[in-house]
Amino acid sequence: MSVEFQGRTIYYMGDTRTGFHPLFDCPGDANCNDMMAISWDNTPEDGVNVLIVESALNSGIFLPQMVPGVHYDIAPELEPTSSGFWGDKTLYGYIEPQYTVPTGVVVAHPTFLGFPFEMVMLWYSTAIHPGGSYPPREIDSSDPRTRPTSWTGCSFDGLNFYKCYPNVPPFSIDETSPYNEPARFIQVAAIEITAADFESVCPGGDSRFCNLYNASVPATARGGLLLYGSGRPYRKSGLFLAYIRNVDIFKETASGKPTVWYWNGSDWSTNEQDAVSLTHYPGAPLCDNYMNENECWPYVEADRIDLFGELSAKLIRSASSEESVIVLMSNHLMNDPDDENVRARTARLSTPWIVSGPSPTGTRGYGPYIIDEYIEHDGYTGDIGLYHVISVWGDGPYGVYTGYEEVAWP
Repeated sequence: MSVEFQGRTIYYMGDTRTGFHPLFDCPGDANCNDMMAISWDNTPEDGVNVLIVESALNSGIFLPQMVPGVHYDIAPELEPTSSGFWGDKTLYGYIEPQYTVPTGVVVAHPTFLGFPFEMVMLWYSTAIHPGGSYPPREIDSSDPRTRPTSWTGCSFDGLNFYKCYPNVPPFSIDETSPYNEPARFIQVAAIEITAADFESVCPGGDSRFCNLYNASVPATARGGLLLYGSGRPYRKSGLFLAYIRNVDIFKETASGKPTVWYWNGSDWSTNEQDAVSLTHYPGAPLCDNYMNENECWPYVEADRIDLFGELSAKLIRSASSEESVIVLMSNHLMNDPDDENVRARTARLSTPWIVSGPSPTGTRGYGPYIIDEYIEHDGYTGDIGLYHVISVWGDGPYGVYTGYEEVAWP
């Protein structure tokens, strides 16, 4: 996935191989095979050119992503404990997670001591599958290392990452039965909401959205991050919604979790357990309450497209009197009968919890991550052109390509 930051587009990759690294590049036994690339290309029609960043000490070796808690610098709270939760250093000492992929990224503008600054906030998922087999379908409740876990890393240059929350466990984690911490924000589609965005629909807008606006802080701190999320099981999750105020980034609750507001179906809650799916078929069980994802299956065929995997979202601001809209792209079950498992949805800015029905894009694949730099829109209410990456298979070489979709203004 990618982010536009400081005049360039930075791509963060998972499931890649960068070669071997010395201790300086990749401390300890960590697996630093996840790489990044940078692009200044502003003409995506002929493909996107990227510059692969090399290590300063090793010509030809790609610069790895190193996210604390994922690839190196295991935090003290992750040491073995009687509960054994939260991470990779349990049971038999340090164990590198078998699956590590970036799952969400955004440019954020938090405040520190009243002063705003700019940074990249990256979500990263880890999991260790018992037995090491593929695919990672079973989750062993007796081994906390198998839990899909979402970490956050923060960066001031987009390349070097630090812990966003130095004293708390991962952002979203599934612990043990009876699922008291359901993992609902493993994949994260993050959107920055500014003070101007709030003021375009507040006052007079939906109070539940406008209540997120904090008029008591300086104007530069009145925005935040709107998060659409999917969690466990992989590609069979509901769609969830949360919000982080700029002034709350880096802050933790009394229970030791990041300070986040979760949509509970009628208003906002500070407990992730209260988060409800925005699209799940009425009466069907939530899939993230199952240990085995194969037990989770929609009651009706039409509900297949309401089970989410990877997703991305962007806010399209209108220059007219029309309200700005949110566009989401997501992939669903891979064996969709019509092979159009990549779908698009829209939502009004003032009611982000009300998402439209899915529009088929004609695309089969996964990881439809919208590229910020290449959003095409005239500022009014015409069609929205979205360039995105897409991983495909079947009719040609497996790989990641540049795709393009047009979504009608709702």
